[in-house]
Amino acid sequence: MSAKKMLPPGAYPPLATFFHDNGDLDLDTFRKHVSFMCGIGLGGLVINGGSGEAVHLSDEERQTLIQTAKEIANEKDPGLTIIAGTGAHGTRNAIQLAKDAATAGADFVLVTAPAYYVGAMTKAALINHYTTLADSSPVPVIIYNFPAVAGGIDMDGETIAELALHSNIAGVKGTEGNIGKVGLLSGKVDLTQFTLVAGSADFYLASLMLGSTAVIPGLGNITPRAIVELENLFKAGKMQEAVALQRQMVEWDNAANRWHGIAGLKAGMRGTLGYGGIPRLPILPLGANESKRVVDALRPGWELEQKLRAEGEK
Repeated sequence: MSAKKMLPPGAYPPLATFFHDNGDLDLDTFRKHVSFMCGIGLGGLVINGGSGEAVHLSDEERQTLIQTAKEIANEKDPGLTIIAGTGAHGTRNAIQLAKDAATAGADFVLVTAPAYYVGAMTKAALINHYTTLADSSPVPVIIYNFPAVAGGIDMDGETIAELALHSNIAGVKGTEGNIGKVGLLSGKVDLTQFTLVAGSADFYLASLMLGSTAVIPGLGNITPRAIVELENLFKAGKMQEAVALQRQMVEWDNAANRWHGIAGLKAGMRGTLGYGGIPRLPILPLGANESKRVVDALRPGWELEQKLRAEGEK
């Protein structure tokens, strides 16, 4: 049996998807955003994740975004690993999405629990779904445990640990924010064969301390270099500085992701990066007052981001 392909350590921002006012895909802005992520020390990028409004995209659009990101990464930052979101409510559909993503250039797939028939999703059903998918996927599978978008399904540590034994299941992204589960899993799985991925920037440091080696942070759309800095401080043993940065990052993360979801993230991007556009319907953009509140909260993070990038260019 060949060795399991492991997810490289680092930060993997789940990239936003951009739309014109008529709702069509805005690939020019997407290319600009991918380029913004290159050459700053990221582990890779997530395409078609929750922050990318994947549920609003056609299969063809998903393919186009993966291909576009892969092409730019290959040109500007060849070390970047591409993860594609491929969750679906049916196992057969999830398998096809994984195959399509691999064909388009994805190195890993990130898969939410199938939740439409949530009452039927027993532990046995979930294990069967993920193992059947992993048996057929051309690239390794990362479990995406996110109860808020999966009908409340919150996979327990025992279930995840059992799935971790599969040769083509490479890790789990925990967006539920359960640090106790991270600690539990770090003692139950072989961390050389299964990656614990923090699902948000606001608890990245705590996750690193318990054995996580990667993060998929929505905030990374705006402050990716600052998130890399947190990881670097931890690795260097500069815990006082790491704790101080993590404390600041909680507010930025709340503003970008929790106050208003996708609409807040895009408002924050417009007010910092200068682009972001609007969400695809049915999500509505924020009003002026709400947008200002988000941008004001993000401003210290954006200032740090610019400072770190300027230092890196010297």
